[in-house]
Amino acid sequence: MYPPTKVEKIGVYETDAYMAGIRKYISWLELNCPDDQRLAVAKDRLAALKANRAR
Repeated sequence: MYPPTKVEKIGVYETDAYMAGIRKYISWLELNCPDDQRLAVAKDRLAALKANRAR
């Protein structure tokens, strides 16, 4: 794939990468710290990003 030429497309890629990182973080927390309050915060943040991404 060629790199995007429009700023909007670059922003979408950045958001996708950020969401992938949060999913990895959630997975790690679920495995290692299931009672940590950061898990709920990360899940809420991911849900908000998904909702904004769908618009």
